[in-house]
Amino acid sequence: MSPDCHLSRLTSNRGYHSMEKLTKFQQDGLKGIGNIGAGNAATGLSQMLNKTVSLSVSKADISRVERVPEMLGGPEQLVATVCFRVAGALPGNILMVFPLKEALRLVDLLVGRKRGRTKILDEYSGSALKEIGNICTGSYLMALAEVVKTKLTHSIPGLAVDMLQAVMDRMLITLACKVERVVIIETDFSVEKDIVRGHFVFLPEPEGLVYLLNAIGGRN
Repeated sequence: MSPDCHLSRLTSNRGYHSMEKLTKFQQDGLKGIGNIGAGNAATGLSQMLNKTVSLSVSKADISRVERVPEMLGGPEQLVATVCFRVAGALPGNILMVFPLKEALRLVDLLVGRKRGRTKILDEYSGSALKEIGNICTGSYLMALAEVVKTKLTHSIPGLAVDMLQAVMDRMLITLACKVERVVIIETDFSVEKDIVRGHFVFLPEPEGLVYLLNAIGGRN
């Protein structure tokens, strides 16, 4: 049986539309998945860059999609976003979102430049940010795959520099079904004691989100 057929048996639109707030158990489960992914990503980044890198998850929750821009600094905030399409039992889009100034600072930290030297995301800086997103997203998806017991894959990364609302609108257009709720994982990147905060925003198709929450522990 295909994953999509399996999902249709375990989930319903009613279950999706009734989700307004996670239980503490589900919040802890999402944060735990995030921390596992963050630990794996930190190991990969540290090895690649030959410097101490750590990632920690400060918050994990779901939100209605229209609230995301305000939660992440406002719809007109200029952001750098590494974008992926996710395939498998939890299809959707994943965004790794940084305020543009934070993204430039993160590039400085990770490639060993003096702070403030990176002024724009040129081809080299953009490639560095996409590689960071690729490692981190792959690590998070591996942690998710362990929970849902099926393989998840992601596309090659894309990079968007624009106002946050414009980025969100483009991502929603690419999804074949209406997305109302998203998973947000707030993550701190620490590179040799300097910290940059970013957010992973997972826009799953409706059945996938219900399936994920059921796998974490249902509504009890």
